[in-house]
Amino acid sequence: MIERIRKAGFPALAWLSIANYAAHYAEEAPRFVAWINSQGWKVSGSYTQKKFRTENALMFSFGVAATAQLSHRPEKRFLRMMALGSGVAYLQNTLFHALPTLRTGTYSPGLVTACLFNPPLAALLFWKAGQEGWLDTPTALGAVALGTLVLPVFVGFTHKVLLADNTATTRCEAP
Repeated sequence: MIERIRKAGFPALAWLSIANYAAHYAEEAPRFVAWINSQGWKVSGSYTQKKFRTENALMFSFGVAATAQLSHRPEKRFLRMMALGSGVAYLQNTLFHALPTLRTGTYSPGLVTACLFNPPLAALLFWKAGQEGWLDTPTALGAVALGTLVLPVFVGFTHKVLLADNTATTRCEAP
């Protein structure tokens, strides 16, 4: 397994982000909404399962599309920054789950996958990008910016636009 990882190219390893996201979502989904609401955090009014599913579907779909593009066009710096940005976002996600758990002693849904998979995946992506000569200062800074912005942008879009009244649907209707 380690030899396969060593031989795999950066775009191939970026697909591990998609698998990681799916595993993390599977751990979070059943209890995350109840947990975040119990913590007293206000996320654009009431935080619902519908909002949680919508923002995760958007982020997952965006990740799949970006990774597919990276597989076909690995020379594109922005696509590499997006893949590395997922590593940055995973590290932030680890803190998001670990710190409240340590502070309150209450399990944060997503903690196990965040701690087990996120740091090694982030390290692997940055290591492979460096090994292939794709890790320079502009790419690293862009990855940090993208990784930091992706969650707030998708959450904001979900809460303030798509589900602002929590009744929006995905249908398109003529005015």
